[in-house]
Amino acid sequence: MTDFTHPIVFLDSGIGGISIMNAARHFLPHENFVYLADTKNSPYGNKSKKQIARLVLSLVRLATNTFSPKAVVLACNTATAAAINQVRKTYPDLIVAGVEPAIKPSTGNPDGSILVLTTHATLKHCRLLKKYKRLKLNHITYIALPQLAGLIDNNLSNLPAIQPEINKMLLKYRHKVTAVVIGCTHFNFVTEQINQALGGGIVFYDNCRGTAKRLKFCLTKKKLLSTKKTSGKTVIYTTDYKFKTTLEYARFLTTPPTPS
Repeated sequence: MTDFTHPIVFLDSGIGGISIMNAARHFLPHENFVYLADTKNSPYGNKSKKQIARLVLSLVRLATNTFSPKAVVLACNTATAAAINQVRKTYPDLIVAGVEPAIKPSTGNPDGSILVLTTHATLKHCRLLKKYKRLKLNHITYIALPQLAGLIDNNLSNLPAIQPEINKMLLKYRHKVTAVVIGCTHFNFVTEQINQALGGGIVFYDNCRGTAKRLKFCLTKKKLLSTKKTSGKTVIYTTDYKFKTTLEYARFLTTPPTPS
């Protein structure tokens, strides 16, 4: 039986979902968090929808059997786009949250062109992006960066080193856009590099806070918020069982506020 003492599990193929969990740790400082990265099968973004769904369902099964969570967050745009409906159908009594690109807030940007950066799978399967693409808004451009998530995961100790690669990926759009919508949670960790590649002054839109606030709403509605007065704990696991990887991920955790 699920109760308020159980943890919240965040799932992704690599580092990206840490950015979502950081926001959740800010909004929910009393909760216990587990981060489970499927590094054995990373990245997800270039796989087929069937492959992604199979991997995500397997990861959720591992998480539920191991941690008995009160909520699971697919902290990955690709996993959300390809598998969240199947996960919710398989686990109807579990809170299952996902993340989508923050494209709706970005359309309020009156000052120029918007670039939506994502993976192939998210661009192909995300219902929200499909909806906006059908509107054929001339000031929004959608591009997939199939190599970037892997580059980020493989260079966590020195992300500035991949600046030349990001420059090449975005050269066509340098000085031509004013805003970027983050459509892959990995990309949250290279906004400085993206900003530089595009010529500076870029406004970024991500869904970290939005996802965290939605999670809090769902927990509140089901009366599953922690009643502790002390800070929650956070642990990190990876499916390749490499301790070095968990240490690298831990460096990207931000400090949540001290509970009052």
